[in-house]
Amino acid sequence: MPMSESFEAAAEGALRRQTERMDEADEPLLTLDEAYRATFHFIHQYYKREPIDPFLLLLVSMTPWTPGGDPRQTDDPATWDDWIKSVQAARESDELPAL
Repeated sequence: MPMSESFEAAAEGALRRQTERMDEADEPLLTLDEAYRATFHFIHQYYKREPIDPFLLLLVSMTPWTPGGDPRQTDDPATWDDWIKSVQAARESDELPAL
């Protein structure tokens, strides 16, 4: 298969995964700590593609004091409180903040 066809097939598959929703009953439920780690992983993978300082600063502020430590005890003590406020905002509204 030519490369362009392979790329198009991969892009189509990715778009399908983005737009198809699973039943809510089948969606995984995450604890606050798991959701925090998922967010960290998301930002980290974005940072690997776009290594700019604001992403690095965010990751540093989200990093636990000790490797593998409690995510609620970070380099920036306000980070966990900001995370909780973000969770509350997400639960109160389906709308994302305007940029």
